[in-house]
Amino acid sequence: MKLIYIVLSVASAALVLSAPVDNSDQQLAEKMARIMHAAGIKVPKEQIVKNFLRELEMFSYDSRAFQLKKLFAFVRQSLAKIPEDDLLGDGLVAVFVSLAEFRHRLEGKIGTLEMTILDRSVSLLKLLYFRRQFIAKYSSLNKHLKLGLSEAEIYEMVLGHVTQVFELGLAIRYDPINEYNDLIIALQNVEDQPVGAAGYEYLRALRELFFALEKHGATPEDTAFLIKEMQTLKSAVFNYELVEQYRKRLRERNGNRFEQ
Repeated sequence: MKLIYIVLSVASAALVLSAPVDNSDQQLAEKMARIMHAAGIKVPKEQIVKNFLRELEMFSYDSRAFQLKKLFAFVRQSLAKIPEDDLLGDGLVAVFVSLAEFRHRLEGKIGTLEMTILDRSVSLLKLLYFRRQFIAKYSSLNKHLKLGLSEAEIYEMVLGHVTQVFELGLAIRYDPINEYNDLIIALQNVEDQPVGAAGYEYLRALRELFFALEKHGATPEDTAFLIKEMQTLKSAVFNYELVEQYRKRLRERNGNRFEQ
């Protein structure tokens, strides 16, 4: 929590010292569309703008209802200040940190639908900022488990965990934030443990996400993208473990021969 206030205070000072910007609803919506398109999210601008304006109105109301007008104004100003030549850079930090604080203060006061939208927004902005680290972590699994994925395919898969999972959560009125966060933690830890264990832990987190969505009404068609990823990982982890067991037995056998 202390980090949040440090980031907010530093960013706030920067905003006060900088020139004013146009942070009208329409301008903010168009800025978000440019950010998403810069990140390779293939959603028409008109749809992004329409959805953003609807959500902006929703949370503007909440900010007034729960005395969070200053904090939400800071979220808006932070988004408006993101440089056009660095849409996926450091400017995103003030936005997702302040939005996460806004979400924290609304917890228990708003419904599942609104909370899911907030969690999706925070998670997406974090992913866009830390995208290189996310890709690098999954690339480690890809290399050692021989998944055969390109960097573009890895990014699309990781991006789908936010866009598709939370869209599905909105459709079935279930907020998958806890399972999603567990998945991200498992991904972040892939280089801190043996390859087989890392693959298994990530697969376990992926299954928990799948089962949570299924339990709350998602159909196999809804979760097809998760099922495909689970099947690929399960096969890769199984094959990796088989090879490692064979190598271990081979080393033990050769060691026994030398001892004789």
